[in-house]
Amino acid sequence: METDVELRDVTKKFETVTAVDDVSFEVRKGEFFSLLGPSGCGKTTTLRMIAGFEEPTVGEIYVAGQPMRGVPAFKRPTNLVFQSLALFPHLDVFGNIAFALRIKKLPEAEIRKRVGDTLAVVELVGLERRKIRQLSGGQQQRVAIARALVNEPKVLLLDEPLGPLDLKLRIEMQKQLKRIQHEVKTTFIYVTHDQNEAMMMSDTIAVMNYGRIEQIGTPEEIYENPLTSFVARFVGQSNMIEGEYSDGFVVAQGLNIMVPVQQQLKSEVTLFVKSEKIAIARRLEQLDNIFETEVNEVRYNGPYTEYRVVLNRFFLNIVTPNLKGKEIFKVSDKVLVGWNKEDCIVMSKD
Repeated sequence: METDVELRDVTKKFETVTAVDDVSFEVRKGEFFSLLGPSGCGKTTTLRMIAGFEEPTVGEIYVAGQPMRGVPAFKRPTNLVFQSLALFPHLDVFGNIAFALRIKKLPEAEIRKRVGDTLAVVELVGLERRKIRQLSGGQQQRVAIARALVNEPKVLLLDEPLGPLDLKLRIEMQKQLKRIQHEVKTTFIYVTHDQNEAMMMSDTIAVMNYGRIEQIGTPEEIYENPLTSFVARFVGQSNMIEGEYSDGFVVAQGLNIMVPVQQQLKSEVTLFVKSEKIAIARRLEQLDNIFETEVNEVRYNGPYTEYRVVLNRFFLNIVTPNLKGKEIFKVSDKVLVGWNKEDCIVMSKD
């Protein structure tokens, strides 16, 4: 498949600080690609290099097959949507979206057609003459996206554009963004620290940490099969148990935990099990690992309940859906917790 963006061995240093460290990846044409990681991991710097606001110290960036070394931002086939949006308050919706087209001195008829088509894509038809202050947060976000899309970039770059929104509106905008990307078929590269956001929208996710790529894969691959302990901890809610591996068991603080048999594991290992993979009940059967314990904490959260229990010296967090008729336990209730060995991810201790 055709590649729209490629980074080859890219490093970016700011004096003595290495913000991006030997990063390489490809983004396919029409893909929704997310850079996911904690604050300061290098994802925004990577995006700014693709946009042309920063130059790599080492390495090369290609957009649509062309090298971008020395090409200024305004000459690149990319557009960047900032977290701050940077909309013009003195212009109405139409004026904001048409601004760059008028700078290019396109014919007014073409401007009206392109703005009209873009308004339809972002579902803002009828709001052309509204001032920015008259719009909701979600509408303002869509104006910023429309202003970028109307230039028909090869690649749209988005730097945490949903960050300022409240949770409900952010979830709605995630759906809108995915719909827009699917309609226009433009390549999106999206920066976020929110794993749920990346999971919901992305075709491919690159998880970054300390300037390096930890893992690249589909949302399912990243979630179900993390390749490093950082990815296992960062993506999803994982419980972590340190112990010693031997012949399909991890021995940890008196617990014997059945895990998949693996070759080439060191004796000291870290075991991860997702919170939603753990069952909690008065009675449990047909699970590989079952332990007696009592409820230490309960956090009711509408559609699901979170429990915290103690197994010897380990705390386990458990997430269960609140299905009709299902018992919600209380603190100090005696319970069983359990999971299957296939739900264990075991890695040699770093």
